[in-house]
Amino acid sequence: MEKVNQKYSEEVQENRLYLEALCESLIFCGRQSIALRGHDESTDSKNRGNFLELMKLRSKDNSLIKKFFMEHRKNFQYTSETFQNELLSIIGEQIKCHIAKEVKEAEVFAIIADETQDIAKHEQVAIVLRYVNEKLEVHESFVGFYRAKRTDGKTLANELKNVLISMDLNIKNLRAQCYDGASNMRGPYKGVAAIIMQEAPMAMYIHCNAHILNLC
Repeated sequence: MEKVNQKYSEEVQENRLYLEALCESLIFCGRQSIALRGHDESTDSKNRGNFLELMKLRSKDNSLIKKFFMEHRKNFQYTSETFQNELLSIIGEQIKCHIAKEVKEAEVFAIIADETQDIAKHEQVAIVLRYVNEKLEVHESFVGFYRAKRTDGKTLANELKNVLISMDLNIKNLRAQCYDGASNMRGPYKGVAAIIMQEAPMAMYIHCNAHILNLC
């Protein structure tokens, strides 16, 4: 029984280390803005995509990766697009938790947002949080893209508030909000800025300088 338990513990440890290697490769590709997937990911393909090729390269000097990635059956590689997306989602949530922790330590923060249509003509809202750490270093952290059902002020304001709630951030600590100059964003009554200020009266609206320059 003792040998069985020891064997089980060793397998668990190996699985954890291999999962860590997968996450490291995903984080590397993400940090370098490298696409993961390939056009042909079949086993006889000459180029199976950046992620799989990176794992193949790492397997040359990592016996554990070689054991899972090169020697195990395909079902046990844990490299499918579904598993990649699941890991990316988990990593993304961990990054958001880290950002939320930094923002809470800063106490006050600003929000930067802009919306545009993607190739499928879905409205996507990009959200960034700006804050200053204890070393007086300014940070602008990208939180994510969020799909908006509509582009009216109320819908977009609710989207922003929901993001802050999901990160457990108090909207009353918001001190500035930066958007473009469209009426749905800066409108004095139904614009996003006006709606946000109903709950965060100190969150002054700032017209994005990049948009101002673009209008010149």
